[in-house]
Amino acid sequence: MKILILAAMLFAAQPEATPPLEIEPVTEGVWRHVSYQRLEAIGPYPSNGLVIEAGVGLVLVDTAWGAAETERLLDELQRRFGRPVIAAIATHAHEDRVGGADVLAAADIPVYATPDIIAAAEARGLPVPSHALGETTPPALMVAGISWFAAGAGHATENIVVYHAPSQTLFGGCFLRDAAARALGYTADGNVPGWPAAVEGVRAAYPDAVHVVPGHGLPGGPELLDHTVSLLEERTSP
Repeated sequence: MKILILAAMLFAAQPEATPPLEIEPVTEGVWRHVSYQRLEAIGPYPSNGLVIEAGVGLVLVDTAWGAAETERLLDELQRRFGRPVIAAIATHAHEDRVGGADVLAAADIPVYATPDIIAAAEARGLPVPSHALGETTPPALMVAGISWFAAGAGHATENIVVYHAPSQTLFGGCFLRDAAARALGYTADGNVPGWPAAVEGVRAAYPDAVHVVPGHGLPGGPELLDHTVSLLEERTSP
């Protein structure tokens, strides 16, 4: 009996296994890539990015969470789709967004980001996106039907959102919270007081969005903008 109890205690003490990388459909021509990292006191925690069809290639919105997961993502995309990744765009400078930028650069895949995101990645000691976004849309992003918008500081001072017009898919990244979220998450690099106005700016810029993908958790619709604002109101209310 003592042996059985000891075995049960040892089994219960084992950390929860980190799930493998996932690629899930969002809508036609758009997939969500989900990678995991183990966070203290939470365990395995998912992070979302997008994979978008772009002619004969694919475009990534955000890298996977870190270099190893980004390598796995490239391998899985090649196995599953047999198409090259031709570009990526980063939505802000945190490990779950740019952690695989060096992996993509080593594979000759340009990683686009705003000058503010590039500067923030450098300042935070993170992998730095290789190409700065300017006033004109890079051809690979244009082929994919991708636009981006910097509405203002929220989760991070430099965050942007990405929109795929053909599928009416808005990728909010960590700027938008999933429906199950009950808190804003990490905000040390952000601007909580200015965040609600930035959300309204995104709503005005993309009123036709149907599919909304947050940085963590399950996709939803425009109600995720409302939910994010509600969390902000709770955070800032007296």
